[in-house]
Amino acid sequence: MGLYYIVFRRFGFPPMAAAIVIFILRFMAASCRLYMITLEHIGGVQLDAARALCLRRLTFFRRVIVPQAAAFLAKPFREEIIRLVELTTIVGYISVWDLTKAIDWIRGHTYESFFPIMFATLLYFLLSMCLIAVISLLSKRFEVSVRKQRITLSVDSQE
Repeated sequence: MGLYYIVFRRFGFPPMAAAIVIFILRFMAASCRLYMITLEHIGGVQLDAARALCLRRLTFFRRVIVPQAAAFLAKPFREEIIRLVELTTIVGYISVWDLTKAIDWIRGHTYESFFPIMFATLLYFLLSMCLIAVISLLSKRFEVSVRKQRITLSVDSQE
């Protein structure tokens, strides 16, 4: 809200565009934090091993860093995407029509508060569960391809 009212509103940004930019900036900041933690987690010992094997940087990154980073980042990214969905409930405060603002409008016109709020809760729950299922399928699919690559690498190294 502060970023919208202090920065974007002064330059005439439409509320929806400002909300999208703000959410993208927030997700990018969280992603950078996760990437930095992952690179610290993987460590420099493997870089020394890659130098000893005379691997090029791109090969090292593709065959060593990416599989480990993907396995390490799957759960935090899933949580960050769900957190982003939860944060979309506040965009109604900057004049963007979202589910929460629509529920407030319904409550104001029908004077019924329980069922609209329960409906919104159910919709957010279903959306979160669908996102979790999709991200879990993608991460499992990537883990299978990483396992196949590890098997290929171990077979190649034994020959």
